[in-house]
Amino acid sequence: RLTDVTGVQTCALPISRKMYIDGLVNSTGRVTVEINPLLDKGLVKIDGEDWRATSIDGNTIPVDSIVKVVRLEGTLIFVEILPRETQK
Repeated sequence: RLTDVTGVQTCALPISRKMYIDGLVNSTGRVTVEINPLLDKGLVKIDGEDWRATSIDGNTIPVDSIVKVVRLEGTLIFVEILPRETQK
């Protein structure tokens, strides 16, 4: 916790963590919990960490699909599914 000049305590991410989060855009990961925007569900594993995810186009994305991070809002990532031929 940090205290600002007014004495209010705030939370801040360490600089290295912030840089990691900023670097998520264009990363790829594997869907571990089906992404279903209608049910507000979905998890993607990127570099060993699970991230809350939704699809950029509003479509459902099945488990084990490989996705690319397109956008980040807070800790929610917006992803698009990669075509099968580009998945490794």
